[in-house]
Amino acid sequence: MKYKQINEDTGEGFADFTLQITNYKKKLLGGYTVQCFGQYKSKTVGVCFYIKPDMVGITNGDISTWKTYVDGIKIISLGSESDEFLNSIAELYGVEYKDLKMKNEIALECGALSGNPSHIDKEYVQFKCFLNAHDNTDFYAELYINFDIKNSKVEIIEKDEEYRENIIHSLSL
Repeated sequence: MKYKQINEDTGEGFADFTLQITNYKKKLLGGYTVQCFGQYKSKTVGVCFYIKPDMVGITNGDISTWKTYVDGIKIISLGSESDEFLNSIAELYGVEYKDLKMKNEIALECGALSGNPSHIDKEYVQFKCFLNAHDNTDFYAELYINFDIKNSKVEIIEKDEEYRENIIHSLSL
């Protein structure tokens, strides 16, 4: 199956990605899994996300109600498609790479900037995500992941180019 190309030219120097949701499930005990794919050049790329249950977003537009959740989103490898996704990101980021392999699972701390995560199947939900926020490493990074279940897409948006190498390092074995 052919999917849409994942990379978007933002015109601002950022490398942002959009993936097509191919499978979405609400888990019996809460939480959601979102499987998505795209195309980069001639290769099929993909990844799965697990979204923790019972997260809430900003209440009534009051930013002081914003909170983050440790392990709020997990990025789960789909095998070779996820390895291809990681290598595609590295290429688009201009990061030196050679046959990268994605970790089986990467936990992100996150908080919803808009939309209610508990209604992710009905609302567009924008998350600000943090990699290695509590680790004693030099690989801290931030990015945005937006879920639009109704329109079958996931957007991965770069926050700052300075995080590129840390993102690749954090996702790689």
